[in-house]
Parts: sequence; C-alpha cells; structure tokens
Amino acid sequence: MIPLLMILRAARQTCLSAEVKLRSEHNLRERKKFERKCARQTDLLKDKVIEIASLKAQLSLKEGEAAEAIRLREKSTLKGQVATLESTATSKDIELVSKDSMTDQDLEGDKVLHLALEERGNVSRLDPHLNQD
Repeated sequence: MIPLLMILRAARQTCLSAEVKLRSEHNLRERKKFERKCARQTDLLKDKVIEIASLKAQLSLKEGEAAEAIRLREKSTLKGQVATLESTATSKDIELVSKDSMTDQDLEGDKVLHLALEERGNVSRLDPHLNQD
C-alpha cells in the first residue's frame, strides 16, 4: 500500500502543481489586463491635465480681455463725465457772463432812473448804492 499512497500523493502534488500553475497564469493575465487598464487611465488623466492647462490659459486670457474692456469702459465713462462737466462749466460761465452783463445793464438802467428821479426830487426811493457816481 505504500506505493499506492505514494502514487496518490504524487498525483495530488501534480494536481496541486497544475492548479497553482493555472492560478498563476490567470493572475498573470489579470495583472496584465489591470496594467493595460491603468495605462489607459493614466493616458486619459494626462489628456485631462493638458486640457485643464489649456482651459486655464484661455481663462487667463479672457480675464485679461475682460479687465481691459472694463478699464476702457470706465475710461470712456470718465471721458463722458469730463465732457459733461466741461460743457456744464462752459454753460455756467456763459450764464455768469450773461448775468454780469445784465447786472451791468441793470446798474446802468438804475443810474438812468436815479438821474431821472433826482431831477424830479424822488431820490429817497432808490437804494443808497446807486448814489455812487
């Protein structure tokens, strides 16, 4: 019986060796499959990193363009405000000159009236500042 036990042990060992070999081959196939999948994922991630860098560059460019547009709009608005203020100042200057000339004309008219009233003797109704000749 000893040889039969040896044969059974040898057969069992052969079966175990074959099973280990099959599992090793299976593990090797799965490992290669997994490595290919990892390589694909790595390539996809590299592509995404490149795309993100490109989008960041585009965003930076767009932000610069937006900042420039805002600066130009503010400059344009300020120029419009300056023009409006200059126009208002000019019209106020014209109005002031006009009022000054009207005041001069009023004073001249008041002096003429004063002289006319003086001739009649009604000087007391006029303001004292008109008595300055």
